[in-house]
Amino acid sequence: MTVGMKASQVAHAIPSDVVDRVTLVLPWPPSVNHYWMSRVGGPRNKPIVMRYIGPKGTEFRERSAAAIIAQGSPRIEGRLAVMIAVHAPTLAKRDLDNLGKAALDALTACGVIEDDSYIDLLRFRRRAVRPGGELVVRIRRIDPQGEMF
Repeated sequence: MTVGMKASQVAHAIPSDVVDRVTLVLPWPPSVNHYWMSRVGGPRNKPIVMRYIGPKGTEFRERSAAAIIAQGSPRIEGRLAVMIAVHAPTLAKRDLDNLGKAALDALTACGVIEDDSYIDLLRFRRRAVRPGGELVVRIRRIDPQGEMF
């Protein structure tokens, strides 16, 4: 990936064909508390809380973009089923559902999926520990009536 390339630029970096299914390996995401940041702005009598992706979230998106480019920058469209195999870096106790948002946002920003609102089925599965941690994301296009393609 070109230095300074944003995740949103990946969708245009390498043209790719639309596929019916894809498996991608993504880096370990930061916790939700480190992915999102907030600050208070506005006038004193009417403060506004602003939420934004923090430095660790931005770094995760950039590492995800590099991984997606290395794996061919696939695209998948339509209604989707997503299975995320979670290979944590340690045996520490963690909530699997807190890992999904960063990964799905990265897939959207990189153009792999149109939007995470197209996901009709989402599953997480805890797998073996791997040094550094990683997420193995399997995505399949599904029929809106429930039949798999």
